Order: sequence, then structure tokens, then C-alpha cells
Amino acid sequence: MPPSKLYPKLSKDLENLLESGYNHDVIIQIGEESTTNEFKEFKVHSLLLGARSLYFRSALSNKWAVKKDGMITFKKPNISPKIFEIIVRYIYTGEIYLEQQENTEIIKILVASDELILEELIEHIQEYLINEQSSWLQENVLYVLRKLLGQETYKNILLMLITRDDLAIDEIKIWQRLIQWGCTRISFPPPIPSSSFSSSITTTATKYNLKNWTSTEFESLKDILADFIPLIRFFQISRDDFHQHIYPFRKILPKTLKHDLISYYIASHYKPISKILSPRVPAFDSIIISYKHAILIENWISKKDDDDILPSFRFPSITSTPTFSFYSSSNQNQNQKLNYEWHLLYRASRDDFSAESFHAKCDNQGACVVAIKVKDQSVILGGYNPIGWFSSSGSPSSTDSSFIYSLDLNMFPLNFKLSRVLPDKTYQAIYQSSKYGPIFGAAELCIYSNCDKVKGSKCLTHNIYEQNILFGEFCVEDYEVFKIILD
Repeated sequence: MPPSKLYPKLSKDLENLLESGYNHDVIIQIGEESTTNEFKEFKVHSLLLGARSLYFRSALSNKWAVKKDGMITFKKPNISPKIFEIIVRYIYTGEIYLEQQENTEIIKILVASDELILEELIEHIQEYLINEQSSWLQENVLYVLRKLLGQETYKNILLMLITRDDLAIDEIKIWQRLIQWGCTRISFPPPIPSSSFSSSITTTATKYNLKNWTSTEFESLKDILADFIPLIRFFQISRDDFHQHIYPFRKILPKTLKHDLISYYIASHYKPISKILSPRVPAFDSIIISYKHAILIENWISKKDDDDILPSFRFPSITSTPTFSFYSSSNQNQNQKLNYEWHLLYRASRDDFSAESFHAKCDNQGACVVAIKVKDQSVILGGYNPIGWFSSSGSPSSTDSSFIYSLDLNMFPLNFKLSRVLPDKTYQAIYQSSKYGPIFGAAELCIYSNCDKVKGSKCLTHNIYEQNILFGEFCVEDYEVFKIILD
């Protein structure tokens, strides 16, 4: 007769033990004690934690832990109470309900599980993300890469993402982060400073202490990255970037590929034997603005409109305020990558047009770009708010970097108006109100609640921004808000 498996009752009993804290011998302090909302104490049992986690088996052992009156106090400030509560409940019960969590929270659980060496949970989360949330992984690829590439595991997720043709990140950055990831997995890794990647070959070599590497380290890194190297679009990388960031690691490249790359960058007419992967075609999650529009807006955010965009005056507007055409040679490259990360926070047609929905999705998110499709017109309006949105009864916010804009979709080359906040009016740049959608200035651009039905949204003149981008009131067909992460 096979053994009876009565796991549900065991799981429930252990859950009750966790909740009661009965006979506990460890207090784990999670989060920062100075922050009330981000600090919590958990009464747990060293025997159970040590049986389930190699990390706790070591950390709570007699060799490392200090007992006072029979109690161990253990601090873990770098994990949030919310995340640890999910993990410790899994440790006690063997149960976790990922479908009840936001995907961004699942990534945090994955990172914390890796630190706590919970191998079963790590594997389960990876399988869930790949099998059930593959679309989300692809749509949020930069966020996922930034969170996971510094970790030692997650190879399957990384392979799935780097295979993508629509990966919106510079190829050289993929290479740099893979090198960093691979180096953390070498048994004797070189020191890796936390500073950003260097732009010179000397510093690259110094950064990874390459002069002290033996063939053993290079062979180890080559083995670790063997599945990734065929996925890198090496022939889409500039000569300077190859020289600065790839050449120092040439020993890990396959012999034919190494010869092809060196010859390719030396001789302009050389035809490589290695397969040349096509450039990635970035995806962009918007139904209002295009990828090229996003590049243009990034130029404005970086204040490159005078240097990198070569405007030509076209027909003067009704107000004699000039509009400009997008003739930037750098931006005519179809394969140009975005410099910032764009995360779609809010789409009115998806999330509801009310002011409440806008603020629920967009408040306290930091720098944002707004894109608005005007109903029955071939015009897109919008603006950049570098400080973010907040719910308020009505108050101005100060910034000297905000701007508003309009795009005329009927004109080619693209016609646009760009209007920055005036230097002496920065204290009125953004208006915060829980009763409205986004407001720039004193209604230089103002979006009403339920703006798809109410013709109250407007562009007025109060001399807070350089020029008008439209005149009068309008209805909104749809609008979107993107969180901008300035990398």
C-alpha cells in the first residue's frame, strides 16, 4: 500500500505556527527600521528555516548567529516586508500564489529568492514567467534585464529575451551587461566596481582586472556565455564600441567570429563568413505616437533640439509662430535605439478617462511624457513633466525642464511645435489637481476628467510657456502617459 500524502494538513499547521510565532527562537527584522511602512519583525524558527534555505542554514548557525537569552535577532534591510512575507509563507507552507501578484512584485520575489538560495522557488517562478507571462516579459524587457542581469541565475529568462528581434536596447549594452553577469559566475571573479561602464579600453581592462586573468578565467567566461554569444548582433556594433568593449574579451569569442569581426572593422569591403544577424527592430507600446516620435521627444528631454535636430521653417501658423520640420540626420536611422526606458502607465481608452483613473495609475511615478490624440483632428498634443504627478486640491509644482508640444500628422516631414516653460515662470510649470488629468502651466495644456465626452480640455495662453501649441477647447480621442526612466 503506497504511503498516504497528507500535505494540506501539514501545510496548514505550519502556517498556523508561523502566524502564532509559538516557541520561536529567531526574530528577523525586515526592511529599514527608520521607515514605519517598510519595517516589520517576523517571529520564526531556525530549525525550519535552516531545513528549507541554505542561506538561513548558514546565517542562523552557531558559527555566525549570536544568541541573547536564547533568541537570535537577524536583520535583513534590503528586502521589503511585503516580499519577505510572501517568501517566508512559502518556506513554511510550500505554497505561493504568483497569479495574485503584480509581475513587478514577482521579479522582486525572484531576486530575493535568489539571495536566500531557494532553488525550488527560483525554478518555479522562472517557469511561471516564461510560460504564463511571456508577453509581459517582452513588453518590459529593459526593466527585467536591469533587475536580473546582475544576478547569478535566470539563464532561461535571459536567453528568451536576448533572442528577441524587438529588444529595444543598444547591442553594446546587451554585451556589457552579459559580461558583467558572466563575471559574477566565475569561481574567482575579478572585482567589478559599481560605477558605470567606461568608454575606454584601458579602463575596461582595468575594471575587470584582465591583466591578471589566466586562460582558466577566460575559458570559464567563454563556457558561461556560450549560448548567448551567437545571439549578439556583433556586426551592428560600432567600430569604437567593438574596440573599447569587445576586443578586450576577444579570447572568449569563437575563432571564426573573432577573425571576421577584426577583419570587418579593418577592411570596409570584407565579407564575413559568420552569419550576420539582422538589426533589431524595436517595439514601442503606443497607439498614439510612433517610435520616431519617441526619439524626437527624447531629444527635447535632453535639450538637443538646437544641436541634433536641424529644423527648417515651413509655413507660418495663424499666429505667426513658426513650426518646424524633423530633418535630423541622426534620427533618420530606422535602427536608432531609445536612450531612455518608456513604460506605459496609463491609456485612457483602456483604463478609463476619469481623473481618478489617471491619478491612480500615474501619481508618484516620477518623470512622465503625455501623448494626447485630439478627436477629429490630425493633431497630437502632449508634454513632459520631469517631477511627476500628484493628487492635490490644486497647487503648482516648480520645474525648469518641462515642455509641451504638438505634432501635425498630415505634414511630411513631420511638423511640430515645441514650447518650453519660460525661465521666470518655472514655479507655475505644472499644476497638480485630483479633479483633472494632466495640467501644464495655467491650462496651457489641460485635460478634463472624462475628456472623451466633455469638450473642456483646452490650450490657453497665460505666458507660462514659450508659445501656444493649439488654441481653444477640444475633445480627446485617447491619451497615454509614459513613465520615463532616465538611464
